[in-house]
Amino acid sequence: MSSLMNILQVTRLTTSMLLQRLPSAEPTVEAAIAYNLVDLALTAPRSPFCDIIKAFSAINRSANPDDPRFSNNMVRNLQVVAFS
Repeated sequence: MSSLMNILQVTRLTTSMLLQRLPSAEPTVEAAIAYNLVDLALTAPRSPFCDIIKAFSAINRSANPDDPRFSNNMVRNLQVVAFS
């Protein structure tokens, strides 16, 4: 039970750290963070999972209208994870 609590706490902290870095990241770093957030969403408890969803929604809203492929693909990946 204790190790499960530690894993959940590490997941929460990791999610928080990645989400804090996301808004100021360069595009390639943003891509790496977003890619890892999709995988992290699989194991995240409810609250961090909701934070990840909100972050991807913000990315989708602020996508480059000239080339939205990147952010749209990230959002699609998360939707696949969320509804699997």
